[in-house]
Amino acid sequence: MTGQWVDPAWQREARAWIEHRLAATGIPLSGEITQPHVMPWSTAMRVPTPDGPLWFKANGPGTAYEPGLLRSLAGWAAEWTVPVLAVDVSRAWSLQADGGEQLRTRFAVDPDPAHWERALVRHAELQKASQARVAELLELSLPDVRPSLMPAHFDELATADGPLRLRAEYVQWCAELADCGIGPALQHDDLHDNNVLIGTDGAYRFFDWGDAGVAFPFGVLLVMLRSAAQRFTREELTRCRDAYLEVWTDGHDRAELVELSRLAIKVAKVGRALAWQRVLAPLPAAERGPFDDPVAGWMAELAEPDVL
Repeated sequence: MTGQWVDPAWQREARAWIEHRLAATGIPLSGEITQPHVMPWSTAMRVPTPDGPLWFKANGPGTAYEPGLLRSLAGWAAEWTVPVLAVDVSRAWSLQADGGEQLRTRFAVDPDPAHWERALVRHAELQKASQARVAELLELSLPDVRPSLMPAHFDELATADGPLRLRAEYVQWCAELADCGIGPALQHDDLHDNNVLIGTDGAYRFFDWGDAGVAFPFGVLLVMLRSAAQRFTREELTRCRDAYLEVWTDGHDRAELVELSRLAIKVAKVGRALAWQRVLAPLPAAERGPFDDPVAGWMAELAEPDVL
């Protein structure tokens, strides 16, 4: 796919679409459209305007559902997400406002774990709001990675010399999540500090939904805790997790929620393997090669200790 993103004909088509969408909303360009991000599975263009940059994104086949999800989020989750100016679902293109400063940039000058605590509360609120919209989200072709389906995904990806010996435990983890009374929700699945934005109003918002699926909500802690562990202590990570879980205490006690988060993090590792499989499978072999098989890597993580 990388070849397509840098093809002059494709770039002219994308720029023409951007300019047409801007004209329809009365927003003028104030400079040259640039392309700072090019990956095999997606690309992004920076669109300068007098009121600040906008961002165009093109998704590859493995994440082509993202523009439709963005349009849906704009209707019911605007307070937690970045404004959407236009989408083209058939081409998997989207145009969004700039959501503010990335949390990773803020951490460079203000390394306070309270940023994560506050952001995770907002993310849990978004997830709770999404629980009534599961059918709608599935109709948008988001990956269906609810706990009841994960044993089949495990069987699809496990190998005899890998985590297959953990199958019975994995099936049990999934059953406990499915039966706990907390329903599936929108699960970002790649919630690290580059995918959290701090707006000029101080609110935390979430973007880059290309790995999202319908899943047990607590699985979102897998990537979040992994990325935050590079910067924060175990005690600080525990506070972040507990801030997230506090939003769910309306029907469950804290000890139960902590155990469910532990199980959800384990189950979500297969979800991460599936996400990589989705984005890599459509690519030519030459473009898959540099990524050193993250599918097998995430499956192997099932046997490794977790951050918390």
